[in-house]
Amino acid sequence: KRRVSIRILSAVFLLLMQLDSRANVDELQRLVFQAIEKVKPAVVLIVIDGNPQVSGTIVSSDGLVLTCAHLDAQEGQEVQIKLTDGKTVSGEVVSKLVRDASSSDKRDLAAIQILEKGNYPYVELGRTADASPD
Repeated sequence: KRRVSIRILSAVFLLLMQLDSRANVDELQRLVFQAIEKVKPAVVLIVIDGNPQVSGTIVSSDGLVLTCAHLDAQEGQEVQIKLTDGKTVSGEVVSKLVRDASSSDKRDLAAIQILEKGNYPYVELGRTADASPD
């Protein structure tokens, strides 16, 4: 978590160094808030045995959630997923990709399927190079 935080802070600092006016700072702030509002409905909290564990993101309308694999659950285990609207639904850990401690592999990804059928808000996956503020 610490490495991610440092990377995020470094990226923000570099962006701020490039801004040459208050108008640019205001535009950056507008874009950040716009991005937050866009993805917020698809952000969830994974709860295991009554304990909040990690956040995740719904990436398909049928309720596939991507999160980190270091959550305290095994493949096939049922977990609770708290949605942004406050509703809690059940989910099942369907896959975990964890790095091999003896390698430089940096995988830390888990997939959880929401068990309750529905049409969930989701964030489309894409390439960073293709991202735009709109």
